[in-house]
Amino acid sequence: MSRPAAKLTPAQVVEILEQIAAGARNDDLAAQYGVSVAAIVKIKYRRTWKALDDSPRSHCRRDHAYAEHGYADAQGSRRCRECQRLRERHTRRLAREELLAEHDGHELRTRVNGTVYCLSCWRGASDVDEIAVERAVAGEPPEHMTIAERQAAIQLLHGRKLSAREVARRLDTSSRTVQWHVAVIREEAA
Repeated sequence: MSRPAAKLTPAQVVEILEQIAAGARNDDLAAQYGVSVAAIVKIKYRRTWKALDDSPRSHCRRDHAYAEHGYADAQGSRRCRECQRLRERHTRRLAREELLAEHDGHELRTRVNGTVYCLSCWRGASDVDEIAVERAVAGEPPEHMTIAERQAAIQLLHGRKLSAREVARRLDTSSRTVQWHVAVIREEAA
């Protein structure tokens, strides 16, 4: 490989790669070889001098260790599993039809950015633990209750003509939360 304008020789690049594998810092290597830190980073992630070393990389471009996170070949490009998860989390958008089929009969909402989410699943409305509701009504609420469970307990206690403050004391929550749930219950009943 001939690079007449290159500051580094192929032998120096191999040395840099070996030192990176040994844990050398980018700025130390840049000072040692008289190049910029950006040049060292490009060598490290094989953006330059790609054909020089065919050995497998130890880190992805976001510096996740392949040994720690593994890697997945997606469409011919190597990406560690952590980067793949990050990519899917940011780019995954279910089509509205898929979401409707998956959450048939649930309450769907649209966010400002246009993504659709299921409010029923977010509240836990599809999975209400009746024992947790009974314990909460008795005055011994569990540490964690879903929004739907809390709303069911408030509905039962409100039906017994207890004040918002008394309901809040039993459920170990604020009276403002109880007032909000009562307003939602009344709105649903109307």
